[in-house]
Amino acid sequence: MRALYSFQNKSLLAVTHDAGRTWTVAETIKKGGKIIVTAIRDGVANFRPRGRVQLSVGARQSYILRQEFPTKDRKLLNLQVSRKLKQIGLWSDADTLHTALISEQKPNGQNLVTAIAVPGSEFDPVLEKLSSAKGARPQSIFPCEAAIAGLLGEITSDPVLSLYFSTNYVKILLTIRKIPLFVQLIPVSEEGLGENLLEYNIEKALDQAHKVYNGSVEKIVAFGSIPDELPSVIGEFNLWKPKWQEIIQSDQPDAITKHPALFGTPFTDPGFDMRPSNWKLAYNLQKASAIAAGLAVAGTAFFSTCSLLLHSYNLTLQKRQSDYAAALNKREKALLAHMPSPRQIKGLYKWVELNQKYAEEPNLNVLMGLFAQCLPPEVKILDMKITREGRVSKTTQVPPENLDQPSPLPATETSGHAIIGPLEVIGTPWESEFTLVTRGNFSLADARLKNTIAKLQLYFRLKDVSRTYDETKQRGILSFKMTAKGKQQSS
Repeated sequence: MRALYSFQNKSLLAVTHDAGRTWTVAETIKKGGKIIVTAIRDGVANFRPRGRVQLSVGARQSYILRQEFPTKDRKLLNLQVSRKLKQIGLWSDADTLHTALISEQKPNGQNLVTAIAVPGSEFDPVLEKLSSAKGARPQSIFPCEAAIAGLLGEITSDPVLSLYFSTNYVKILLTIRKIPLFVQLIPVSEEGLGENLLEYNIEKALDQAHKVYNGSVEKIVAFGSIPDELPSVIGEFNLWKPKWQEIIQSDQPDAITKHPALFGTPFTDPGFDMRPSNWKLAYNLQKASAIAAGLAVAGTAFFSTCSLLLHSYNLTLQKRQSDYAAALNKREKALLAHMPSPRQIKGLYKWVELNQKYAEEPNLNVLMGLFAQCLPPEVKILDMKITREGRVSKTTQVPPENLDQPSPLPATETSGHAIIGPLEVIGTPWESEFTLVTRGNFSLADARLKNTIAKLQLYFRLKDVSRTYDETKQRGILSFKMTAKGKQQSS
């Protein structure tokens, strides 16, 4: 009887961070009130689970919304949250969003909602892989932010700021009592992320945490496999080292800091389960099938009696299906007679292609808004040029002697070879060149320009960076070329 109990409580854990292309997999069992994780395998490409499996999915473009809503109806609440997430503008209109949310009733009658959104481009491939795995019984699918919050909330009730190091980004996550409060992505360039810039972002995150949590955060913890040896101190911040053995056991203790979402999945709040509703229903029916199997023997005689009635009903159903097929065939012929011509179909395909390319175009309003936020008030734009394949648009601003006065209207110049149609322009790469200027002594001007570069590198990729100083006019000049980082090109 003890062996049967152990088998029933044994399940599979899995986590992915790259849309299901590779997985980290482990086995878990609950014994004596403690969870034991064994047989950890990293970098599994051909993931075909069987039996019960608990998963967590990491997404680069995940987002946490924490806001009060007046409605209590769950369906209406989901609709309001989805509309609010779309208004944020982090994803293209063509991309679907998968959300998981929990709500808390406040004394003022409002619902405080914590929602985690994952784009379909990073979540749908996971669902497709699970759908093709015969014998898989997904018990839960959590976003990694919720799983990490579950792990930290199991060991402490205090707020925790966690740093997750990946190959090309660092994620900063604030959690408290198994609830993720906000997440921030810091892209990492080929040159890496310096300690000064990381310390700067931690300070910003702590300021944001004070606004969200309305209190101080004393615990900062580092996760991830990049770098191989996580730091114990970052600038003036000492990192917290939790005693994981108090809540979970593993034959590879170091794996907890490398894969926190994997180990946090068993502790995650069930409200963050992102399985489709029909998957949840199927899982519950599978659990109920054991009870149904016991009742099936007693019901054999009843089903034998019903089989005669079903045979008669099937004969009537077959005749109705035959009549319906004839009517459907007639309607199909009528529709074919009204089909568009090949020329019209070709034009429609072009229109669809143009719409898709337009949807993937960079949101210049967002990018320029980010650019403007990075500029201190004392730094002005002296010259700007945006270049795209096939066409060059150049806008030059000549500032007056007094940089505090408004600049004259810009002169605009366009050049390039003739364009056959919009399909040749939309979707082609773009690059912008900027020249910035600030007035002051050398030390002050150089400090402003260095600060501007550091802020811009959070969102953009810079190259050909040049800083000069004009002694005669007492002003510093910064020149560089700029492109958007990562998926901001199609945000």
